[in-house]
Amino acid sequence: MGRRWSNLPRCLFVAMSAWAVTTAALARPPDFPSPRHASVSHVSHSMTILGRNMAVRAFVSEDSVEEVVEFYQELWQDPPVPGAPGVAYEPEAIAPWHLLTRVEDGYVLTVQVKPEGPNGSRGYLATGRLPEPGEPPAAAPVPPSLRGSEVLSNVMSDDAGKDGQTVMFANEYSVDSNVNF
Repeated sequence: MGRRWSNLPRCLFVAMSAWAVTTAALARPPDFPSPRHASVSHVSHSMTILGRNMAVRAFVSEDSVEEVVEFYQELWQDPPVPGAPGVAYEPEAIAPWHLLTRVEDGYVLTVQVKPEGPNGSRGYLATGRLPEPGEPPAAAPVPPSLRGSEVLSNVMSDDAGKDGQTVMFANEYSVDSNVNF
């Protein structure tokens, strides 16, 4: 009674194929809960760092760095695919920050945490889509700078009512020379 796939009108089959590809491309990121006992706020829903788009949240927790690290190590202990690590942990990767990373379902999930106060911690939770193989990062426009300047960081944000760009340069000129430029 029903039509077979081969009997579908060509335009309907193409439309269904395009929908399937679009749906896969728009797949939602995996679940990425906040640490226990944490207050969380959004830094940006759409931030581009080093040419990669990501969403970033900030947190402050009454739990110690060790307790936050343990929470994510337990949460991410099972590998997303056989043979892969569940989580990569780099204690004091960029001291005093501790870094935990997980790759899952085409996304990279990153926890960056450091001590805050006598017993608590603070940090960031970033979620970013992995690029397609061979896809280079999108080059963000760089504003004019003095000759010989090196771009250290180029961050763009695209949030409702809050578009912005922050670029950090290094060069051998004085602060006054850079400001005057």
